[in-house]
Amino acid sequence: MPDPEEVVTVYVDAKIVGAHDKSLPRASYVGYFVEGSGEHAEREVDADESDDAEVLAILFAIERLKSRFERMRIVCDHQSVVSEANRESVRRPSQLLTRLREEIRGSPSVELTALQHNLAHGSLTEFVNRQT
Repeated sequence: MPDPEEVVTVYVDAKIVGAHDKSLPRASYVGYFVEGSGEHAEREVDADESDDAEVLAILFAIERLKSRFERMRIVCDHQSVVSEANRESVRRPSQLLTRLREEIRGSPSVELTALQHNLAHGSLTEFVNRQT
């Protein structure tokens, strides 16, 4: 069991396959990777836009892990999603963004931050490659 004072870092990522070629079927996947443990999980989701897919990746991690860890830092490489989710107010948030903002505000032990290098990218890419 992790130390309650320890902040667990969780990397999230999303990938849309076939997004650049309309002749290909589209499939969207999300995943997370827990730093230090190697634990990860991936799943297919219903998302056509990269912002929506990234929001679903963050929500997936929160929903699967918040009951297990006292404090989490969720790291996402999609700067615009992180910025919008952490703003005090948003002009016209999507339903998914509204849900994410409510989840973050309702879970003060969850911090959302942006990062360039994403450890979840590798495990999600492997998962997606096995699906296609």
